[in-house]
This record gives sequence, C-alpha cells and structure tokens, in this order.
Amino acid sequence: MALTLNNNLSKLKVGDYFWCKYTVATANTVGVFSDIATKTDAEAIPVIPVASSATPNGYFRFIMVEDWNGKKILLADRNIQHSLSLDVLNSRGIASGSGLPNMLPEISDGTGLKHTFATRLLTGGTVSTDKDNEWDKYIVGSTLGGTITAGDNNVWNFGIYSWTSTTLSTDSTKRIIRGSTSTSSSNVVTSDATRAFRPVLEIESLFTLLNKSFILLSDGYKKLSQGSPAITNSAIPVMTSKTTPSGTVTASTERSELYGMYKAFDGSYDTIWQPVGIVGWLMYQFTLPKKIVKYSVSSSTIAGTETMYPKSWTFEGSNDGILFDVLDTQSNITGWILSQTKTFDINNVKTYLYYRINVSLHNGGSYLAIGELSMFETPTPAIPPSFKTVSPTLPTLPQFQTEGMDDLSIFDRKVQKVLESPKGMTSEVLGAGKVYKSSVDLKKIFDLRKLEVK
Repeated sequence: MALTLNNNLSKLKVGDYFWCKYTVATANTVGVFSDIATKTDAEAIPVIPVASSATPNGYFRFIMVEDWNGKKILLADRNIQHSLSLDVLNSRGIASGSGLPNMLPEISDGTGLKHTFATRLLTGGTVSTDKDNEWDKYIVGSTLGGTITAGDNNVWNFGIYSWTSTTLSTDSTKRIIRGSTSTSSSNVVTSDATRAFRPVLEIESLFTLLNKSFILLSDGYKKLSQGSPAITNSAIPVMTSKTTPSGTVTASTERSELYGMYKAFDGSYDTIWQPVGIVGWLMYQFTLPKKIVKYSVSSSTIAGTETMYPKSWTFEGSNDGILFDVLDTQSNITGWILSQTKTFDINNVKTYLYYRINVSLHNGGSYLAIGELSMFETPTPAIPPSFKTVSPTLPTLPQFQTEGMDDLSIFDRKVQKVLESPKGMTSEVLGAGKVYKSSVDLKKIFDLRKLEVK
C-alpha cells in the first residue's frame, strides 16, 4: 500500500495526505502557511527540499497520523525550516503542546462542516528510554494503518534534528530534539542548520449548517434538484490575445494591432478585425476537436464600417490547418447595420480542430471587417427541476448534513394577480357586463386545488 492524496478534509483517514505551502521571508522568523489541501501532486511546485531551508518558499505534505475524538492529527513529512530557534517558535505559541490556533484560516467545505486549525510541535520523550511520546508513536513506530513501513526515512525525511515540545528533565532551559530514533537536547535560543521546525497540524471539524430540510412526500423524504438552464454559449472563450486564455487565433493578415485578429473573439462590439485589403480568412484553433453546428458573424458599434462586413464567404473545418472541408457557403449577405449579429446553422457531423471563415467578397469600403465571430456546439439541453428521494424513512444526521436543503425560498408563496382574460376567452365583444379582477394571497392557502375567476 501507499499514502493517498486526499484534499477532502471531511473524509481524511490515517495514511492520507495533502499538500500545504509554507513561505518565509526572513531567516529565524515563522513563516506563513497557505494553499491547504488545494493542490495535486503535479501542481505542488516547488517542493521544499528534504534538507530543509532557512527561508523556504514551497510545498510539503501533511500526513494524517491519527483521528482522535473528533480531532485529526497530521504531521509534516519533512523539516520545513532550519535555522529557526525554539525561542522564536515559542514566542508564536507553536512550541507548546496546545499549539497556535488560526495560523491557517478556517475552511467551510459545503458539507455543513467548518474546519479549524492549530499548529504545534510533537512531544519527544524526556530521555532516550522514554517511548511514551508522539515522535516514537507516529514516526518511529506507526505503519499508518499498513500504508508504510514504520520509521521509513523515504516518508519522514529525518535528515536533521527536529524541535519537540518536550523539556529536558534535568535542564528546563533546553528542549528535546529528535532525529529518527536518536534523542538529543538543545538550548532554546540556538538557531542553526542542524535544528529545524517540523509542524504538527490539528484539525477540528464542527457542524455549522444546522438548518437543513427535506420534503416529505408519499414515498419518502426528498430534496429538490433545481436543474440547470440550457447552455448555448459560444465554444470559443473571450480572447485577450491570440493565444489566451486557450486556443489559437490566426488570420490571412491583420491591418494593425488596433485591428488585430483576436479582436473578433474579444467579446466586444467596440472592436473589429481588419485584414490588409478586402478579402481574407479568420481562423480559430481549438485545443481539442469540436463539432460546431452553428456560427454567427457580428458587426461592431464603429460608425462608418457598415459597408465593410462580409458579403460572400465559406465556413470551413480542418484537422491539420492545411486541408479544409467547406461546411457552409453564403452569398449576397447585405444590409449590415451597427451591432448586428447574423447566425447560420450548418449540417456538420464531424469534429474539427480548426474552423475558419474565408471571405471572398465584402459589401464595400477600403477594408474588410468582422466585429465578432462566434461558434456553437450542440446546445446542452436544460435539465428541469426534479425531486430526489434521499431516504424512505426519517433521514440520519449525516444525511441531513450532506443532502439536506438549506434554501427553501423556491417554495415561497407570493401574492399573484389573476389575469382578467383567462385562457380560452377571446377579445370579442359579448354585450353588456363587467370584468372583475382580484388578488389571491397564496400564503393563506395551504393546499390550493381550485381557483375561481369572477
């Protein structure tokens, strides 16, 4: 077995780890912890060297060693800072057994749990024969639930001595320092490269979201999934350059930087792409092949450009940027006005990496212009609201905490006006008579089954 990356603080177990960043600006000062449980192994760069550093600026692993009475105990997999005296650690409250709270901000993870943190040192044993301490228990003696070999230096990276919170039994001015199975002591004001800070992190998780609800219907307790609207956005992101945030914009030419090619993808009607001359092509390369089924061409807000927009063109797709398939042909597209979008559906069944508009004729003027070029995949259909059955019987506390609804505003009943002309009535004059309207306060009606129109 091996240690397991787990960035879910609610579900940490012994043998799991997450990355944390530690930054020190000046030697012999306590640094700042950040980025707790946010990085993957590939993203945790740079890593603090196992030989430690006087001014580290990088990542290390916090490894879960125990879950005791609702408190998770994690231990750094290396010494994260050397040349740091115990005197300085003590001035920050870290050298005590209780630790320094709030060196990291509390985190609420959306499951009803709030995680708070305290940082301290391990206990180290008063003498070499005293094994009733955390160093011997976790580093020397624990297999972390069978995930490692006890005392594995490839996991714990001993290297140099680590400060502990234990005072030397014969001299209260000194503290125990530990390295692997060895025990020594040091004066608290000593700060050199042979003594270092290896933090313990304590995590306490408290329930904070107590107002959770279910809807009881005939066959069980349910929660409402509000669904999602249809997604019809352009497949091309708003571009801030030819290559950012993703994909690549190219063109036959561009008149100048002011009329640069990416301006047709910048999400603004106030800018345009203009090539040199009255014809040209404009292309976008996706990072992965896509099936585009619709595209649109837009004019801009710039007065005097109305005659510059495309009149005849082909819309083309390619997977190598050299050979193109014609997906759509348009001719005699006239009558452009400012801030206008014209949309074209295409019968495309293939995926392509490159798509371009290839303009062969424009409506007039000295230059061709395009305000915006957008491309669309098959729309993602809307998902309607629906009820999900959580439990046929009264849900458990964990089900309330993780599945319960904390926002019931969708069920609020509001006063609504009743239309004067209900469905089925016409505007035809029927003769003498009066038309009435009234309001119904739905909050006063518990179960509305019938509505009469006067």
